[in-house]
Amino acid sequence: MNAHQIIYEDHLHRIEFFPAQVPSNTVIVSFTERGGGTLDGRGFGGGFLHKKGFDVVAIKSKADRWYHDLPSDALSLTSRFLAACHRDYTVRAGYGSSMGGYAAIKFSRTLGLDKVLAISPQTDISKEWDQRWKKEAQDIGTFAAIVESDIRPETTYSVAYDPFDPDGIHVSILSSIIPPDRLIKVRVPFAGHPVGFLLQSAGVLGDVALSAFRGEVFPDHRMKTRAARASSAPHLAHMSRMARAARKSRWARILIERSLDLDGLNAENVILASQLAEEGGDLPQALRYSALAAALSPMNPYIIATTARHLEKTGHIKQALNFIIRSCELAPDHQPFKVDKIRLQHSLSGSHA
Repeated sequence: MNAHQIIYEDHLHRIEFFPAQVPSNTVIVSFTERGGGTLDGRGFGGGFLHKKGFDVVAIKSKADRWYHDLPSDALSLTSRFLAACHRDYTVRAGYGSSMGGYAAIKFSRTLGLDKVLAISPQTDISKEWDQRWKKEAQDIGTFAAIVESDIRPETTYSVAYDPFDPDGIHVSILSSIIPPDRLIKVRVPFAGHPVGFLLQSAGVLGDVALSAFRGEVFPDHRMKTRAARASSAPHLAHMSRMARAARKSRWARILIERSLDLDGLNAENVILASQLAEEGGDLPQALRYSALAAALSPMNPYIIATTARHLEKTGHIKQALNFIIRSCELAPDHQPFKVDKIRLQHSLSGSHA
């Protein structure tokens, strides 16, 4: 079992083993984050991990459902594979960001992980105090929160997060179920979600990851991350969201425009620009942004539904119907999409009467 192989695969998931060129005593089990959209490639951080000489088991999902559709048999197969692998591992580590960070912690006991690096993880996305993934949580239904029985007593959990973001509340919950000597907190203030983007911009993400996997002292990132903020698109987008929450609409729009100047290909930031334009009464600009976001994230039914709403508001009923039909295809159990589809069909038939 020293060659590349697919451990498990279904239409939403793939688990692959990527061995290092030189036998390694450490295997990293990585989990893709939300919005991955593909089962190809080496998974989350796979290129970096392989370059650094680690074996990698990449657990990949193209569904933004926090791995709730991943069968337990898939994890059992992965555990058996690791146990039978002739690589003499002394360290099994987990790695993931956001949705992937949740999974790295949630499955740490099942997979027998010794170390975990979770970047901006959630414990439960269905809580009232965190509405960021409300629609996804509704589609999932009963959410499997991280609980004490998921925590492996021997594991060291390193969590990188922004303490001024809702992620800070999730880390407080983790603090209540993970022993203090087993939880290492890497605070990255005002980085937004996930903090990996700012750490990457500052050139320290790799050092943080290696420190977690090797059990070394974490590097002092503060000087570099402060310097990187002004040129970090995720940081500027985070500050835009904070300005929006504080009802400082003008500053929110300025900040998101600066963010898009640096990185105009992030669908979630483009949709934020669309929402801000809509709130400012600029519907044509809102439509331009939401159409771009839909093109960047064609498998996200909520972004596509936003484009449908803007098309309807600007009088493009037929195009709006086409978009909402696509949302229904991507999320067939989401009732609001069905209601919008029926309403638009009636509106279109009425205009032809």
